[in-house]
Formats: sequence, structure tokens, C-alpha cells
Amino acid sequence: MIGKLKAWAERRFVADWRESWKWASIQFTAAFSALIGALVANPDALLRVIPYLPSGPWRAAIATLFVLASFVLPTLLRLWKQEKTDAE
Repeated sequence: MIGKLKAWAERRFVADWRESWKWASIQFTAAFSALIGALVANPDALLRVIPYLPSGPWRAAIATLFVLASFVLPTLLRLWKQEKTDAE
């Protein structure tokens, strides 16, 4: 059973997953997750920021950019060719 699970994981994940914490995409995702976690833990913080955002169509544009950045930026960072470390 463990052998099948390991074989399945090796076919689907990158070979150097132990080094993944060094990748820019993983670091961005960790920081973004920490931000979301902080907002969930303290929803009043977001309510205090909203009045400083521009109103009207700009508020919708900022929200759209935030959502797109949460997908596009990690994807671009993952595809970005990063230098090899000494351990590799």
C-alpha cells in the first residue's frame, strides 16, 4: 500500500520537492496564506482598511487585481527559472 502511494506521488510531484521551500512561488504562497489567515483571525482589520480604498469602479478593479494576483503571481513565480542551489 505504501509503495503504491509512493509511486503515485513520484509520478505526479516534482522530483526535488524537498527543496520546494526555496522556490519563490512557495514563499509567495506562504506569505499570502499568512495574510489571509491574519484577516480571518481578525476580520476587523479588513474592515478598517476598506474605507481607505477608492470608491466606485476603482474598488472593483482593486478587488479584481487582488484575485488575479493570487493566481497569476504564484503561477508566474513557479514557471520562473530559478538558479540551482549548491545542494542540487
